[in-house]
Amino acid sequence: MAQLPNIIQRKRNAFYIIYFVTKESIRASRKAFFLRVFAEAGGTALLFAQFGALSLIINEFTTNGIEGARLIILIIGIGGIILFQLLPGIFQNLSNHYLLITQDSIKTEIAKKIDERLNLIDIATLEQPEFKDLIFSANNRGFGALISIQNWTIEIIKQVTVVLIATITLLFISPISVIILLVGSLPIFLIERKNGINSYRAWDSMVENRRIIGAKTKALTNTYSLIENKNNNALNYFIEKIYTLRNQINRSMWNIDGKATKGNIGSNIASNISFGLAIWFILKNVLLGISTVGSLVFSVSTISRFQSAITMIMRSFGRIGEHSKYMNQVLDILETTPYIPENPKGIKIEVNEENSTIIEFKDVSFKYPGNEKLILNKLNFTIKGGEHTAIVGLNGAGKTTLTKLLSRLYDPTEGEILVNGKNLKDYSLDSWRKHLAIMAQNYSVYTEETITENIMLGNTEIRNEESVYLACQLSTADEFINQLPQKYDQKIGTDFKGGVELSKGQGQKLVIARTWYRRAPFIILDEPTSAVDAVSEDKIFKNLFEHSEEFGYKPTIIVISHKFSNVRKADNIIMLEHGSIIEQGSHDKLIKKNGEYAELFKIQAAGFKD
Repeated sequence: MAQLPNIIQRKRNAFYIIYFVTKESIRASRKAFFLRVFAEAGGTALLFAQFGALSLIINEFTTNGIEGARLIILIIGIGGIILFQLLPGIFQNLSNHYLLITQDSIKTEIAKKIDERLNLIDIATLEQPEFKDLIFSANNRGFGALISIQNWTIEIIKQVTVVLIATITLLFISPISVIILLVGSLPIFLIERKNGINSYRAWDSMVENRRIIGAKTKALTNTYSLIENKNNNALNYFIEKIYTLRNQINRSMWNIDGKATKGNIGSNIASNISFGLAIWFILKNVLLGISTVGSLVFSVSTISRFQSAITMIMRSFGRIGEHSKYMNQVLDILETTPYIPENPKGIKIEVNEENSTIIEFKDVSFKYPGNEKLILNKLNFTIKGGEHTAIVGLNGAGKTTLTKLLSRLYDPTEGEILVNGKNLKDYSLDSWRKHLAIMAQNYSVYTEETITENIMLGNTEIRNEESVYLACQLSTADEFINQLPQKYDQKIGTDFKGGVELSKGQGQKLVIARTWYRRAPFIILDEPTSAVDAVSEDKIFKNLFEHSEEFGYKPTIIVISHKFSNVRKADNIIMLEHGSIIEQGSHDKLIKKNGEYAELFKIQAAGFKD
């Protein structure tokens, strides 16, 4: 499947990433961010004052001797050392406090933005492998990169403060030392930048393998998978696969780290050579009588801090370059738009109580983006309002894909879907989907939520317990719910205290009830009773086709099923084969025709008789 055009993979430079992270940090916690910057920069600046106080004492001794040293100068010097040792510690404690606030705040802010974006993005995009890779990288590296870039940005501000103070100081003492130190630190930036690029490429090349490990790990952690694989003695198969992939990833990362280590050793040598040269020029001034011994001590400490600051700035920019690539993927998610966008001028669909809405497929063909194989081919049929339609056929016939077009997860490749004579594309997407209630083959029952809460998720805009009870009666879920200790207030799942485990059939009944609770005029059920017992299944379909109006409206119902016995009472049955309609009509009409439907129905019926 080719990548959808709405999935963004954009390159953004490191300065834009720094701007974005800083902007979001300020937005998430303005006060804490600026106080953290002040505490970091202020505490560092005060360390220079400490060395200044030490130089004052040394100069007093070298100038006046031990016996001639003035007590007031010594007291001032010692007091300065103590004060400027105390204050940076206080500033650091404050910084640590605000660090926690700024990190938690921006993580929460960006996580919320991603969740809101995922809520906006359509299912067609979410099911793409490329987008799944983006989500995986964002969850596994994106948030770590976010915090790292925030920390390194503040670190750069802090170290720039050091560089400015040290530069001004050294320009008065030995200007050439500044140039030497800057040149000596350049290899650090280049090496860190190269290391960052190599590290990102190694990670990115292994994203698919990491996702595979995550999928295979479920075989060892998911309860149902674990039981099945233990029974089949298949756990070693998954263990071998997982650790083969882990070793591949480890060898790749070790190789990158080995190259990085060699580069780091080289850059450290260059940095220390520049440090030695800078010290030499300062010492030369002392030997020539240009500078005092006290200024030598102050200058050496200043050079040391200057070099450390420049090294940290270079290293920070290099690491930001690496982590910017992970943040790029977070921004790709935040800028992704739905594959099927909302029509801002779309018609608001209105359905009256009689539900006279007519849906018509006209020469509809479809193939997935980047795939030349036609999944649906020249479909023509009509669904009248309030009618019960069944879509049947063997596996791979295109039944589920048809419902994806009806719910506008995708648009037809050819042809059109009409609603009351107008193209479905002309309607508001949000309005159309609000009128749909869809139960997919793969559904979820949410643990830690109660029975009632699970059902009300079908429509979060209403809270009506009477509708919950009615929906459960129609789905036969009330039969097992009333036997639970807490009944409708029972929490689901044994992962948390007080919960109970539901069988697959019970879970399916619960989801059918959730679909009914939505009170939508168009209901789509894809294999709704695949895990339900035969007695309950018969009741559910009887309720579906004969009592669906008990909610006070007449829904249009579309059922997908491979069990022909379940759909006999449908008003119209459409049989698909290889994406084409081969037969359609009522059950009696298709039996009389004695075609493909009749033959498969007889095969299934004979199986029950045997």
